[in-house]
Amino acid sequence: LTNRFHELPDFEIKLTGTINGIRVGGVQNRGFQKHLECLWREVLRLQRARETALIHYLAELHKGQLAWRLETESLGFSGDFDELEETGVIPDAKNSKRVRSRTPRRGPTRTTSSRVVQNYSLALTALDDPSTNSYTYSITASPQSGDKKARWFYLDQTGVIRTGIGKAGPQSAPAS
Repeated sequence: LTNRFHELPDFEIKLTGTINGIRVGGVQNRGFQKHLECLWREVLRLQRARETALIHYLAELHKGQLAWRLETESLGFSGDFDELEETGVIPDAKNSKRVRSRTPRRGPTRTTSSRVVQNYSLALTALDDPSTNSYTYSITASPQSGDKKARWFYLDQTGVIRTGIGKAGPQSAPAS
């Protein structure tokens, strides 16, 4: 694409709006307009590829949760990405940002950790409450950009990956 710019006559770009959270410019030169449209299609294709990879990763995380429960003979779920990686079901997130915290106290135990995968920030939370026999986990995947017009993802112990624009949660539609 850049090799062809020198062939184009002078052009002018004006900001005209957004498509799926991406700024799109209006162009006075029709030849360049075609190149710009091609570029935006490629950007959208790349975003769809990232979303597809993320959905696959979330499905593997759910399998990792199930494997972790079997290996540890635990009733609860893991709230720690590192523990899930030890099962071998999900790949080690090399070169990713790792943060985790555990808040043990009487009653329910909440464990949280986070990762960045495919330009999405993943927040994993596990809540174990033996007094009510309640064991849950949830993962929220939000774009690193924080874009409220992009797709966000949600997964919990049901194994259903859900998606929504601007946010996702247990009531969001299943991802397709």
